Amino acid sequence: MSNMGGVHLIPRRHMQPQSLQILTRKEVESLTSLSRSSIYQLVAQRAFPQAIRLLPTKSVGWNKDEVESWIRDRMNARRGQGSVHG
Repeated sequence: MSNMGGVHLIPRRHMQPQSLQILTRKEVESLTSLSRSSIYQLVAQRAFPQAIRLLPTKSVGWNKDEVESWIRDRMNARRGQGSVHG
């Protein structure tokens, strides 16, 4: 797995079947209410789903299922239904 400034490239052979819907950073900000800098800080700490590089340039996105799972984990932790996975 390659690391390019907090964005991890995952070889296809290691990817598990998931939603094929990709969210932009602005969509992730809207869905989570996190700022851009908070998202990238959490990504760097491996406490938020890793971004997917879409093009060789700076274009990245996030798997919708992973982001929604991250949100559910926080809601469950708040309700005392489980621990938060980072």
